Amino acid sequence: MGGPKEGIASQKTKKPAPASSKNRGGAGTTAAHRRASRPNQIPRGDILKAAFFAVIVATVAGLTYSWWTSNSPTSRRFRTGEQDEILATLEKYRSAYQNAANDLQGDAAEDQRSRDICQQLPSRSINDWHGKIASLDTDFLNNVHIKIDLGQNYTLVNRDRIAKYSEIWKNLVSHRVGDEVFFGGRFFCRASNLTQSLRMSKPTFLVTFDYIQ
Repeated sequence: MGGPKEGIASQKTKKPAPASSKNRGGAGTTAAHRRASRPNQIPRGDILKAAFFAVIVATVAGLTYSWWTSNSPTSRRFRTGEQDEILATLEKYRSAYQNAANDLQGDAAEDQRSRDICQQLPSRSINDWHGKIASLDTDFLNNVHIKIDLGQNYTLVNRDRIAKYSEIWKNLVSHRVGDEVFFGGRFFCRASNLTQSLRMSKPTFLVTFDYIQ
């Protein structure tokens, strides 16, 4: 009579056989293999940081290049078409004066030259002109006197005093005769030489300089 109960008890107490060590090892090896074969992934945060840094570098490089192309000596010379026009006017009337038949024609050439220059510079303002320092001196009060050579025997001198330790004075401290400079200011249309011959053949014009670099 105890046969069936024993069968039921044996079924209740029967446990599944544990997995063999061989099978466990195989499963672990497969998972490790999958992890090892998976490519390394860069965190998204690092990608965003790298992209942001690249944008900053490109922006700085672009601004630097833009500044250089705008302020390099070669670039600035290309922007002095106004200066070239004035030099062409001076050359035109120097030739007219040299070919004048009498003093009256010479006087007329000088007057017309002044009018033409004033028309070309209606505000009398010049900017980014360039030339070479012909002389650089100081007076007994240490004010600066500078002469700038534009070429072809045309020169400029400062009309107003350049005081010691002014911004222009500070810029000129490191310069010497023969250095090229860029400058701007107010141009006076009539040459300042004492004789008409010099005013027409080797004119010197007055400038109130705003800056000399």
